[in-house]
Amino acid sequence: ELCHLAIGAIERSGHRRVPYWFNEGLCVHISGRLPLPGEGWLPQYIARDIAIPLVDLQMRFPENSTAMRVAYEQSVDIVRFLDRNFSETTIKDICRRVARGETFDQALLAETDLSMEQLEQNWLSSLGMGNTLIAFFLRRLDIFALISILALVAFMRYLIRRSRGLKRLERLDDMEQGGPA
Repeated sequence: ELCHLAIGAIERSGHRRVPYWFNEGLCVHISGRLPLPGEGWLPQYIARDIAIPLVDLQMRFPENSTAMRVAYEQSVDIVRFLDRNFSETTIKDICRRVARGETFDQALLAETDLSMEQLEQNWLSSLGMGNTLIAFFLRRLDIFALISILALVAFMRYLIRRSRGLKRLERLDDMEQGGPA
């Protein structure tokens, strides 16, 4: 919520609004929130060429729950695209420009040399269908997710080794008791 308050202060300072997709996407991105179970609609929508145009996410998100989830995921992914593909201060500089009274479109163009339409097209191109679900999740892989995956792999290896060890012990017991080898 602090992020929304900060963006509200930026908007009041410059008497300009940032698009709803940028506000929500930036706040989720900054929070570092990991995806929740049931999220992950974006690749399916992109695969079916059903991405929600940014112009439709300027003022609000859709009321339909599925489309709303996609709108959130899409918004976060576009903000992450900005963060990955431009300087580390690009997002801050866009916010500073809006606080000084520039429109979001002017600030975006000044900091990225892209119009909102070009940003959207570049983002969609970056997702390309050469990107699979695995690539989608790898783009979002952070240190906590990596640690979780490694812990799961280590635990599975432990279970497999333990199972093999128990089978060996059973065979040794059978051999000591004169049972089948």
